[in-house]
Formats: sequence, C-alpha cells, structure tokens
Amino acid sequence: MAFDNFYYKAQRVYIAKRDVNGYAKGQLATPDNVDVSSNSVESSALIINTPVTFTPPAVTRAEYKDKSGGQLWQTIDGGVDDIATGTLVFSRESSALNTLVASLGTDTTQSTSFEQGGVDPTVQQLNNLWIGFERLVSDYDGTTFTTGRPSIEWYAGTLSLPTRPEANNNTGINPQSLTYVLTAQRFSKFLTGGLLSAITNAAYQSGSTLVHKMDVVYPNAAGIIVHTAVMDGTDTTFTLPYRPLSNSATTGAGNLIFKNGTATAVTTVNTTTGVVTLAAAGASGDIWEFIGPTNFVAI
Repeated sequence: MAFDNFYYKAQRVYIAKRDVNGYAKGQLATPDNVDVSSNSVESSALIINTPVTFTPPAVTRAEYKDKSGGQLWQTIDGGVDDIATGTLVFSRESSALNTLVASLGTDTTQSTSFEQGGVDPTVQQLNNLWIGFERLVSDYDGTTFTTGRPSIEWYAGTLSLPTRPEANNNTGINPQSLTYVLTAQRFSKFLTGGLLSAITNAAYQSGSTLVHKMDVVYPNAAGIIVHTAVMDGTDTTFTLPYRPLSNSATTGAGNLIFKNGTATAVTTVNTTTGVVTLAAAGASGDIWEFIGPTNFVAI
C-alpha cells in the first residue's frame, strides 16, 4: 500500500564508518583492517539524539540556452552540474561525534578532575561514512492516518567541522550551534554491502543513488539498530546493543540480516537478550550486518 509522507519532526542521526566495499563498520577505528585473529569484532552505528537541523545536499543542473535573433528558442538540460554540501546543525556538542569524526579521545591521566583533548578544525574531518538522518512522519493512505513513523535518509560521504562556535551572552539554550558539513557522493551499495540494484525500485535502475530512503513500517518502532559483526570463524553468536522488536531470523519479515552482502537467515534473534545465533560459525572475516526496528531498550 502506497503512503503519502508528511515530515514533521527531526529525531536522531545515525553515523557509521564505511569500508571500501560499502559495509557499515560502526565506530571501528580501522574499518578496512579489522583484526579477528583472536576474537570476533562488533560495533554499532553512533546514534546522536541531540536536537539537529538537517539541510540535505542540493543538486544543481546545467542548462544550455539556444538563442538567436534576440529570441530564446529553447533551454536544454545539460544534466547534473554539481552536488552542493549539506549541513547538520547540532544545538549541543557531542564528544562522541567529535571522537568519531576527528579521532579525538580525551585524556584523564594527568588529572582525574580534567578531561583534556584537542579540537582542531583544520583536521576535523572523517571520510567514508554512512550518515542516516531520521525524521518522524505521518502517513495517510486514503483511509488511515498514522503518526510517528521513523523515516531515515541515508547518505554516503564525508563529515567535517570547519569552524568552532562563537560565544555570547544571549539568553536561551546554547544559541551558538555546531555546524557539520556533509559532502555526499553517489553509491551503489547499501550499509549491508548488498547492491542497490537488487532492490526493486525505479530509482535504482542505474545501480546507484545519492539518497537511500528507508521508512520503518514495523509497528511502534522508535528507530533502528545498525550493528556489524566481523566474525573470527569460531563464534556462532553476536549481541545487539538494544533489544530488537522483531525476532525474525530472515530478511524481509522484520529485520535486514546480511552476510557478506547477501541476505542470509540466522537461527534465532532473541528480543530480550539481543543475541543473534548463527546456523554455523562460518569463515574468519565473515561480515554480518543487522538492521532492525527497536525502541532502544538497553540489553
């Protein structure tokens, strides 16, 4: 059933590092070089609940004008000319986001009374990301009106923080916001490593896109889990960061579960413990991607 969407509230932002093959790798420091020689490695996307205003990247098209005799005869579309940067404006600073974008940790070894760390706008940039911007939408299908369903737009690209906020004595809560710049690019694979061309949608006929829109139609879901497990060839389970709403062990009935870019069934998904059990250990380096609806109840 087709729905008409009415966006009405900015909700949260999901950010995950992206390896060269398009897989989401959570917050791993080296997404292209994950060491599983001694154990499996798991990581989830950073979820930022700070109030945010998102301006999507704008696409401009080239135009060629046919003029003669003082007349404009026709205007010819010359195709995409440029993709401008987008912005994410946060009302509060997130140390977790600073750490992810600029690999800036904090030090407390000199004094437990102080957390010390550098914030350098000249280097504060992170390439190869998945950035998901979630809005709540209301739906109307001609009969039923439903509110509060998450709709997430995913971008592949780079985040940077070119300037630091000013400070003044204006009243209100933190009037000087932080503006991150999003430089987006077209992509042919989604977070799961699967090809977009495998999705039945006219937008993907060319095999790539600038935006992947994901509407969460699972009942009463507040958002999604985006979790990655790179297996060591021995483990047969991995654990999600929040309780999933769906216990579906196959892609399509509630969760998206992919192994090495291909939709693959697991044995069980436990909605209480968050443990996902595999049918077999598989090979060392297997990449499992789990995306599923959740209400963000901690394990």
